[in-house]
Amino acid sequence: MDHSSLALREHQPLEFTEAQRRLIRDAYANGASDEEFAVLMEIARARRLNPLLRQIHFVSRWDGEKHRPVWAAQVSIDGLRAIAERTGLYAGQDEPEFVENPDGTIKLCRVRVWRRDWPRPAVGLAYWAEYCQMARDRTTGKSRPTAMWARMPHVMLAKCAESLALRKAFPEDMSGLYTSEEMGNAPGQAPPPPPPQVVSAAPQPTVVQRVETRVEERVSVPGNSATLGPLRVVARVPPNAWLDYLG
Repeated sequence: MDHSSLALREHQPLEFTEAQRRLIRDAYANGASDEEFAVLMEIARARRLNPLLRQIHFVSRWDGEKHRPVWAAQVSIDGLRAIAERTGLYAGQDEPEFVENPDGTIKLCRVRVWRRDWPRPAVGLAYWAEYCQMARDRTTGKSRPTAMWARMPHVMLAKCAESLALRKAFPEDMSGLYTSEEMGNAPGQAPPPPPPQVVSAAPQPTVVQRVETRVEERVSVPGNSATLGPLRVVARVPPNAWLDYLG
């Protein structure tokens, strides 16, 4: 295959078979409507990113304005690297540089991406305070880094810095593509919980009322056609007196 044929192939949209589309929908977009899935697949097709290779992810987030979940496409760092490689202009990158705070915690990460036709690199600068994904500790009530950010803080922040640098270096090819590491703190809160249902409890009878009921049951006259009906107690006396009467 000559270079012209290879270049033409690299610019053609990625095609998926019907079997692949069904597999992708069942595995990665279960719950998306037909219209939403069509948009997600068109993004993958146009960018030549394969969900089966984990180059692009389909995620559902709660939209507070629309009051419902919405689907969006997020690319992986490998997907961005694949796009950069296909341009033929990607000349690699320098290793990540980290700057620490006085207490030894990470402050920022810097990554430089090079293009063959640029004399200077594109620099991505990611600050820990802006990208670290946080979760509330149920025990203490305080915010703390999520599992991946707590376990691999340098790797996660370096991915964010690299993504920034790659988009700077190849804006035409990567505009609008963001990684899950970058979008972790984007708006997408969980739906608000339903209001609590208030159930009116039936009033509980007092001791005197319970005793009255027992007296009514005991003094009714069964088998009398001219029944007087149950005798109604009209005088209220201390509960202990009724208990003594009932034995």
